[in-house]
Amino acid sequence: MKNHLLHVSALAAVCGLMLTACYHWGSARPEGLYGLDVGVVTNLTREGALTAAFRKSVQEHISTDPGLSSSLITHQLNVELENLYQRNIARAELRDRDSRDDDSAAYQTVLYRLELRARYAVCGRNDTSAKPVLSGSVIGRADIPRMHDMNVPFQAACQQAADDAARQIVAAVVESASLKP
Repeated sequence: MKNHLLHVSALAAVCGLMLTACYHWGSARPEGLYGLDVGVVTNLTREGALTAAFRKSVQEHISTDPGLSSSLITHQLNVELENLYQRNIARAELRDRDSRDDDSAAYQTVLYRLELRARYAVCGRNDTSAKPVLSGSVIGRADIPRMHDMNVPFQAACQQAADDAARQIVAAVVESASLKP
């Protein structure tokens, strides 16, 4: 019985060592942990509420990203919301042949795409006048279905496009090797 217990314990120890071999010692966070603060958000579009929606989204993505520290702020993110562009991406035949005057009135737009172009720059926390450590531009996208009152889905699409742009910016900053100390 003792021999059997010894074999089972040895087998358990070997299995335990083999199963933990895939674990790498150390923190799961990336090396050179840094913090990011939202600085100036300049809105060049005609949508005034876009600034607040973007700022809220980028702060939310910063706070939930495991690669960023909320207690150690080392860099500042400055963003310029350049333009908001709306275009049609889907058309459908809404009127049959007998009820239209010409063929150009047969198809109507049923789905629009809203694109928000944003340019960002990451500077040192205390050195905002110097050349940015990291810069780039992203395009946040959202789709709008055609409705009778287009204002409500347009505002929702603006928030979704701002969130998409914020997500892309935070991902680009976290994945960048130029910010690692």
